[in-house]
Amino acid sequence: MFQGWTRKPVLLGILAVGAVCAATWLISEGLYAIAQRGQSDTSITHKTYILVREQIIKGLKLREASDPAANEGPPYTRVLQADDIEDLLPELKEAGVAIGNVPYSELMSADDAINMDDGDCLTQKPHVDKVMTFLRTHAFKPFDPPNLFYDRRADLPPKIRKLIDTYGVRLVAYTTNEYGERITVPAVGSNRKVLIAGDSVANGTGIDDSETISSQLQAFDPERQYINLGIAGADAPDIICALKKAAERYPHQIDELIYVYCENDFDTSVPYGTPEAVVAWLKDFADTQGIAKVTVIYAPFIYNVVPQSTRFRFHAGDFSTSAQQRAALALLAGEAGFRYMDIGDLAMAEADRTKTPFGALSLFSDHVHLSPYGTARLVEQLRLPNSSLSGQIATQEQRPVAE
Repeated sequence: MFQGWTRKPVLLGILAVGAVCAATWLISEGLYAIAQRGQSDTSITHKTYILVREQIIKGLKLREASDPAANEGPPYTRVLQADDIEDLLPELKEAGVAIGNVPYSELMSADDAINMDDGDCLTQKPHVDKVMTFLRTHAFKPFDPPNLFYDRRADLPPKIRKLIDTYGVRLVAYTTNEYGERITVPAVGSNRKVLIAGDSVANGTGIDDSETISSQLQAFDPERQYINLGIAGADAPDIICALKKAAERYPHQIDELIYVYCENDFDTSVPYGTPEAVVAWLKDFADTQGIAKVTVIYAPFIYNVVPQSTRFRFHAGDFSTSAQQRAALALLAGEAGFRYMDIGDLAMAEADRTKTPFGALSLFSDHVHLSPYGTARLVEQLRLPNSSLSGQIATQEQRPVAE
């Protein structure tokens, strides 16, 4: 009993001190709010939280940078920090090096960009001759890494060259012809054209000129000319605009059309932002141009292919399911007499073949663009007569052998 009474005053004293501290803090917040009245500002508590958080993050970066183990082991284990880019911003800008998917607008100037607005729609610049690589880093967007471009003939400073050599994933060629079309390899001239239209997925952003859908198809078909009309960052009106211009450029020569419909094309706020509008336009275009064969390829984000492996907290990836629009696209394409394929089905077939959901990721170079391997698997299906990737995948025995 005596011991309990001696503890009580101590406890009361602690509570009293706590109450005084809390009251002082609240009074300070009130006075600060009055002083900042009419101004856009936050509370002392929030400012303190931000300051502490920034110091913790800074400390972690410094510790990681000073950790000897950070530069040990195979090169592919090393990752780029945001500071590595920030320290080189002046040199990168001076050298005309563009980096996408980073919060540095000065590295995406109009002069260094691959695309331009020609007055009618978004299009690629003619005679682009760039080298491109992804940068290995976790400092920005998971599954959507920074992409770095520079002119092939540029004499890069040693610091920038070292950054690319250390953190670049692989160097690929990105080249366009006089019409702003990404070149197809090997070059074939023919009055029978096959158009591959769409955004960056059709374009093959992230892979080499020789690895795109058009180039891989061209390698098997010397009788026809495959033309890459894909434009990175294009939406449905831009894609349709590119097709109209191609029809003017190649009158009565279009033998086949392959239209890559990316998941982000579902956008009711823009013209042709629905499957109904796009398929109806494609049907009219095919009839008008006398195109005998049309294939619609649906390109989903990996977040809706293997969500268990790609969705996690604090990552603002595109998690919208688009299930109804996806189903509508498949139905409408079939009703129009088009062949329909879904890259999601192709990816899941790869997961089944490899007996692991991570097998699906081998088809992608980032969160939506196909890898060279993924492109090859898609091309295999495109070469099969009357094949469809809508719930069914050709068996290994049905797949064509490389010629």
